Amino acid sequence: MRFSSTFSITWLCCFGLLFLLAASTVAGTPRAVYAQDAAHAQGTRGNVPGSAGSPGAEEAEEEDPVQRVLRERVDESGQTVGVVAGIIRGINRYVYAHGTLNRGTIRRVSGMTVFEIGQLSSLYTTAMLSLMVQRGDVNLTDEVSAYLPETVTVPTTRAGHPILIEHLATHTSGLPRLPDNLVSSAPDDPLKGYSVELMYAFLDRYAEAQREGHKIPFDFENPDVEGPVGQDSDGEGPMDRDGVDTAGEGPLDRGGEDRSDSPGRNVPEDRDGMEGLIGTEDRYAYSDLGMGLLGHVLERAAGESYDQLIRVLLSDPLKLANTANASTPSMRTYLATGHDDGRRPVPAWSDTTLVGGTGLRSNLLDMMTLVSASMGIIYALPEDFTENDSTRYHASFDSLIVARNPTDEEGVRTALGWKVRQDERGRDIHWLSGRTNGFYAFAAFLKQWRKGVVVLSNSSASVEDIGFHLLNARNPLAPPPRKVVQMTEDAYVAFTGTYAFSPEFTVEITYSDGMLYGQPPGQPRSELVLESSGDFYLEEEDARITFVPDEEGNVDHFLFLQDGQTHRAERVR
Repeated sequence: MRFSSTFSITWLCCFGLLFLLAASTVAGTPRAVYAQDAAHAQGTRGNVPGSAGSPGAEEAEEEDPVQRVLRERVDESGQTVGVVAGIIRGINRYVYAHGTLNRGTIRRVSGMTVFEIGQLSSLYTTAMLSLMVQRGDVNLTDEVSAYLPETVTVPTTRAGHPILIEHLATHTSGLPRLPDNLVSSAPDDPLKGYSVELMYAFLDRYAEAQREGHKIPFDFENPDVEGPVGQDSDGEGPMDRDGVDTAGEGPLDRGGEDRSDSPGRNVPEDRDGMEGLIGTEDRYAYSDLGMGLLGHVLERAAGESYDQLIRVLLSDPLKLANTANASTPSMRTYLATGHDDGRRPVPAWSDTTLVGGTGLRSNLLDMMTLVSASMGIIYALPEDFTENDSTRYHASFDSLIVARNPTDEEGVRTALGWKVRQDERGRDIHWLSGRTNGFYAFAAFLKQWRKGVVVLSNSSASVEDIGFHLLNARNPLAPPPRKVVQMTEDAYVAFTGTYAFSPEFTVEITYSDGMLYGQPPGQPRSELVLESSGDFYLEEEDARITFVPDEEGNVDHFLFLQDGQTHRAERVR
């Protein structure tokens, strides 16, 4: 519909869309300014073991692009309170950070800040599994029942096979994502009070249901993605573009009971050929319960607690200082507060039984070290490691990342803990996301590039897009969410009236049933979605309307912004 030779507006009634096209604009969009507030810029790039310091004055004119991504996520879109990101390039590591430990403090997040890491706990669990396989404590082909009390009945897989350790490590055990006998009354801390005894009771009942012929999984919600209870967190994935023993045998030669003849224990002749031992009929279904059970099995196999195992197998050899289920005094010093996706504080996660699946806390520096080791980049091993120790330690991480079984996502396979898919050049991308009710964590690497990424946030809003973008800039960032706020009826009514873009074209702004609408003459009305006081959004057209008051506070015009052009409509009545 043409109204003049210099200005045309079309209101497409069939879709309720508004298109404004103009030959000239009455106002321009503001020029982007990249000057960085040094008080809020915590950690531009730095090849250091800790977090980088605030930028110098010489850096203020042009903001580091990674730092800008983090700042925008905290300050502009308001999706988190504090976020840290680490980029690994070969032996070099770069740390970025922006935001605070919680909304009530000025303490900045850094590479030392401790976050809950949710399902990324499984990466530590499977790393320890691979190390224990190398030193002969367990085998991937061992039946899980061999490591549990005889009074516990372990279910079978969906194909009716005994559940093996590899089933747990690759999410092909057939166990549901979570047990149905959780006892917590706190929605923000669903695993609080869940005990080993309750886990055993669930396994017994699940096995009984199988024997009675119930459809498996029975009466359990079993989403195909990772996330906290009742929530989904797994995204689309990468896009198609581009402890020393006193016997003197070395820390990997653990002494103790020889369990080679234990019931259910199966030692393959070729210990190096253990990839893909599971039949294809045992389908993938992500299970926090299964990974938590795996952590428990490793505890019983080693006769040590989960935190002790981490210290002996990973923390001491790799110099990890802040990774555990039970926070150390040092970890508590740097501990961040979790927030929901509305940035409201939530209680800390108190998972003490399914630790191997969801219960760890860690920091960026420790996570980067684990990711580096998974790529075969281990900065230093203890001096008392023998050559054989070092060889087996590296071999355990090589075995860890081998793609073994298909998942329910096309082109995606599962390694031990990691998800794996190939990019368009045939290179393996490993990644995993984790989330609790107050935190989000992401890790990924491309071994052929010797590049890895870790992103940790103290909000449950996803940062997966940041992680994939930092791994490969061709992966786009997700658009910021639209904020919906409340407004009183009187405030809505204050915007109503007739507005003219030109003498030939007017728009009637009306209010009805709690919503604001715009309607040109002879056309259906279009809904204006409230973003903030005075700002409304036309969703289908990605256009924004801002009502502007005069000096007395009465609205006298609105601005329509679309595709970088701003048009003014005067209020005429």
